Amino acid sequence: MQSSGRVATRPTETGAYIALMVSWRAFGCEAPGRTGPSRGVEQSKSGVLLSLSITRGEETVATTSTDFAAQKVGTVRYGIVAMLFAVTVINYADRATIAIAGPVVSRDLGLTAVQMGFIFSAFGWSYVICQVPGGWLLDRFGSKAVYFVSIFSWSLFTLLQGAVGLLPATAAFFSLFLLRLLVGLAEAPSFPANARICAA
Repeated sequence: MQSSGRVATRPTETGAYIALMVSWRAFGCEAPGRTGPSRGVEQSKSGVLLSLSITRGEETVATTSTDFAAQKVGTVRYGIVAMLFAVTVINYADRATIAIAGPVVSRDLGLTAVQMGFIFSAFGWSYVICQVPGGWLLDRFGSKAVYFVSIFSWSLFTLLQGAVGLLPATAAFFSLFLLRLLVGLAEAPSFPANARICAA
């Protein structure tokens, strides 16, 4: 749908005329009997474009336009960046919790310094190894699906770490080590997903 018309015309002191033309069009639609956009209208990729042209006779004095849909898209992008920031903060919090609780975990489960070293390192090993596979999954299945599974998985594995105290000492060590590996695996696609979403 497209509309174009002269809104106001008045003589100037020199006898010339200034015409204010306000035109708008929805992307992909043309006016009946026209093969191209009206004068003063530029093609918008995202929706409705408001264009204001000031002419004196046949000469265009000034032209300005505002793409309202583009402004809306910009606002949505800021919201997406804010959500990515919040998810990243939670991401770092989940991976750092074991370092804060380390002394208490070591005392309650009877773990040695070497065993705690393995537990602390487990996250980094799987996180680094799974960076490239995580990027492949993002390209194969898309950011939304992979990010959802990633967030759900690392949150679940972090939650399960609180239950290892119910197990015997040896089983608790291996369970905690495995869960830290799984947290690293689940968080590996997060930063590639952030970059992919921001670049989209």
